[in-house]
Amino acid sequence: MPKEKKSGMLAQIKKSFKSKFMTTKTTLSRGKKPPRIDSHASPLQTDIPRILKTHAPKNPSLAPIIDSTFHAYPITVIGTGYVGLVMGTAFAEFGHTVHCVDINQEKINLLNTGIVPIYEPELEEVLKKNKSCKRLIFSTNIEMALKQSKVIFLAVGTPMLADGTADVSGILASVKTIADVLRDQTYRVICIKSTVPIGTAAAVKKMLSQLCPQGVFDIVSNPEFLREGCALKDFMMPDRIVLGSSSEKALTILKEIYQPLLQRNIPLFITDNITAETIKYASNAFLAVKLAYINEIADFCEKTGANIFDVAHGMGLDSRIGNKFLTPGPGFGGSCFPKDSTALLKKAAEVGTPLRIVQASLDANKARKKGIVPKLKNLVAGSLSGKTIAVLGLAFKANTDDIRESAALDVIYDLLQEKAYIKAYDPLAIENMQKIIPDIYYAHSAEDALHNADAALVLTEWQEFKTLNYQIPILDTRNIVKK
Repeated sequence: MPKEKKSGMLAQIKKSFKSKFMTTKTTLSRGKKPPRIDSHASPLQTDIPRILKTHAPKNPSLAPIIDSTFHAYPITVIGTGYVGLVMGTAFAEFGHTVHCVDINQEKINLLNTGIVPIYEPELEEVLKKNKSCKRLIFSTNIEMALKQSKVIFLAVGTPMLADGTADVSGILASVKTIADVLRDQTYRVICIKSTVPIGTAAAVKKMLSQLCPQGVFDIVSNPEFLREGCALKDFMMPDRIVLGSSSEKALTILKEIYQPLLQRNIPLFITDNITAETIKYASNAFLAVKLAYINEIADFCEKTGANIFDVAHGMGLDSRIGNKFLTPGPGFGGSCFPKDSTALLKKAAEVGTPLRIVQASLDANKARKKGIVPKLKNLVAGSLSGKTIAVLGLAFKANTDDIRESAALDVIYDLLQEKAYIKAYDPLAIENMQKIIPDIYYAHSAEDALHNADAALVLTEWQEFKTLNYQIPILDTRNIVKK
């Protein structure tokens, strides 16, 4: 195909891709029965969701269960961020041969020397083991890896753009490369692991069909539910595996890939693509709502004198509520909850269904972060101008170096507005914060940060902050400091 024609076609497909995101919607007609769950139904008989595995073990081992029926697949993972790197390493640990590919040569060079560019407990050890066994290969040669693989996982980043939508440029670039490889007419499963706008699977299928009409493939939506700081454990011991597809052939292959987990009776939930995509967004938005709610109840308890921890514990004893995500803090952050809640709101606005509770959670979260410095001013009984404040914790939570949407960002900017002098410390996240806010003092230790400070702020629940010898006023937004 001439280069000019191919370029024009790609531009047209990009426009179609964007249009698909703007128009995709699902409806349930009045009087229509909601879908039922049927664990015995064949996908050829019904397209309703199915739960195939329903009882998780009480004490599962982190090690996957691999027996004589295990079928190892050649897999390519496109993207070596948190999701791609953890997933690729875990699949290699299962016994698959995994090519993790990325356009970032510097990152691939680090990985090939056994250096993991992100902090994630246990990941480096498992990665090195599987790399030495030659089950885990890192490369920038995406096309070569794709040609050798039967299953392709898309795990590229989809960061939030200024307007709140997800940046799908990485998805578009990956799809174009995949289309070139599909010309060999070898059947492949393309599995979307990235958190993508609702309707992406259908749009990707349309793009590939237009770019490569002779391609033989199926699209599966397989959202991730990993928590930073325990991502490898979450992948090996998930609460559920969600697969969205109408292809029995593709689903069979994915079940074989995940067999080491299914052997432990991890719940497997099968539905359609758009529902799987929505499950991801709905789950993260709900958790954000829960966190925002308990933070507002904490403010209420502060005014009334009630014990927020007893309130949260009493609430969590109710099985309908559960005890997870009922710990008050400085406001949620990270790469998921703010971004996914905002993307869900954008999609809801497009289809004309406002999600007022999700919007309220973001508003409450913003207010929570903005309320920290005023509380500190009350604590020191006056102006912060010229005062030295020890900021303990920069990551959005412990056991990660991720500062995206961290409360520390808002707090540091607000302290600078108050003309305070800042001494900041975090065991892992200083380097990342220095790239954004270079002109403050970064302490060598927590003790260094506290030395000659007028007050301290605890923003991240690092273990070492719990038992420090605080001799100054302290605002403990994590409620971890032992009194």
